[in-house]
Amino acid sequence: MISVKFYLKDRGAPRKSSIRASVCFDGNRILFSPGISYNPKNWDFERGLPRKVKGDESYAAVTSRLKELELRIAKSYNDLSQNGTTRVRPKILKSKIFDAPSRNNQATKEKLFYTLSQFIHTFIRDCETGKRLTSKRVKMGYSTIQTFITTKNHFEQFEKNYKKTIYLKDFNQSVHDDFIEYLEIELEQSRNSSSKHITNIRQVLLYAIKRNEFSKVSFFDIKFETGREDSDNIYLTEDELQLLINLTDFKSKLEEEVRDLFILGAYTGLRFGNYVSLDLGLVNDGYIEVINIKTNFKNTIPILPEVERIISKYKGQLPAAPTNQEFNRTLKDISRRIPELNRPFEKRITKAREKQIIRKMKWEMVMTHTARRSFCTNMYLRSIPVPTIMAISGHRTEKNFYKYIKADGMEHAKLLKSIINKQ
Repeated sequence: MISVKFYLKDRGAPRKSSIRASVCFDGNRILFSPGISYNPKNWDFERGLPRKVKGDESYAAVTSRLKELELRIAKSYNDLSQNGTTRVRPKILKSKIFDAPSRNNQATKEKLFYTLSQFIHTFIRDCETGKRLTSKRVKMGYSTIQTFITTKNHFEQFEKNYKKTIYLKDFNQSVHDDFIEYLEIELEQSRNSSSKHITNIRQVLLYAIKRNEFSKVSFFDIKFETGREDSDNIYLTEDELQLLINLTDFKSKLEEEVRDLFILGAYTGLRFGNYVSLDLGLVNDGYIEVINIKTNFKNTIPILPEVERIISKYKGQLPAAPTNQEFNRTLKDISRRIPELNRPFEKRITKAREKQIIRKMKWEMVMTHTARRSFCTNMYLRSIPVPTIMAISGHRTEKNFYKYIKADGMEHAKLLKSIINKQ
C-alpha cells in the first residue's frame, strides 16, 4: 500500500510557502517538493490540500495538479511493484516519479489516463469476467451489468453534446452536476432514473480508487445525488389476477405462456429472472427451493394452488420466456383485454425537475415486476406476517419490503377492520 500526503514547508509564511509531498510505502518514506507554492491562510492543514476560498483563483489549478501528482505516484508505485508483488526501492520510485512526462503533453496524458467512458468499459469487463466482484464476493448479474452499459452510453452522448472529453481523474462536482442536468433536463428522465446512473458512476469511481486510478480526496469532495423517491407503481389485486387467469382469448401461444409465467411470479414473489427460469425439478413435497438471483440466498416458497395448476399444465417443464422487453409488450396487450384494467391510474413522479402526475390506463403500467409487487401486497392484505412474506420474497430489510406494498387507503382501512372484527 502507498499513501501520499501534502503539507506546507512553512506554515507561518506571510504570503506563500512551498508545498512538500510525503510518500509512504512498505515501511519507507520519501520527501520531495513538486515545485508548487501556496498561501498558508488558504491551506486546509487537516486534508493536506488547498481550501476553497472566495477570490482565490489558484485554488482549482493547484488542487488539480496535486491530485494528478498523487495519481501519478500511485501509478508509478503499482507499475514498479507489479501491483504489490515486488518490493520497490525508494530511489527507484522517486526516479520514476520525476521521469514521468510533463502533464502538459496531451499525447502522454491520453496514454497515462483513462477517459471516464474507457474506465466504465473496463469496469464492465472486469464485472463480466469476475475480476471485480460484488460486496458479497460474487460476479455481478447480467441485468445489473446492462444498467452500467446504459450509463456508459448516456455519458458518451453527454460528452458529444457538450463537445468535451472527460478524463477519469477530472471527474468532479461540476461534471457530476452537468451530467445530472443532461439526464433530467435534456433527456427528461425521472429523478429515480438519473439517480440510478449517478449511483452507477459512484460505483465505478470506487473501483477506480481501489485501482489507484482516481483520488480518494476527489471522491469525497463530490456530493453524489443518489436520492430516490417513492413511486406510485401498480399491483394487481387477487380479483384482477383471477381475471387474468380466466382469460382464454389469446392471439398466439406466446401470449398464453407469458400470462402463465406472470401468474407464476405473482404467486411466488420471485423476480422476473427467477420466475421465467424456474427449475421445476426443485419442487419437493409442496415447496420450491430457489437461489435468489439478486441476493444469492436460498428461498423456500410454498406451492400455492395457482402455481400448482401451472406446474401441472406444463408437466414440469416451463416454456422458454421472451426477452424482458417483449414480455412487457405482450403482457400489456393481454392486460388491455381485461375491462377492469381499462381504468385510469395516476402516477406522481419528479420528471425534468418538476413534480408531474402521469395519467395512464392501468393495463399500460403492468410489467414483469408487477408480479412480485402483487405478491407482496396481496399476501400483506391477507394478514400474513411481514417476516413470513419477507422470508419468501427474499427482502433483507423491512424498509425495502414496504416499498413494494402498494395498497391504497381504503384497502388498509378494510384490513384494519377485518383484523378488529376477528379479535
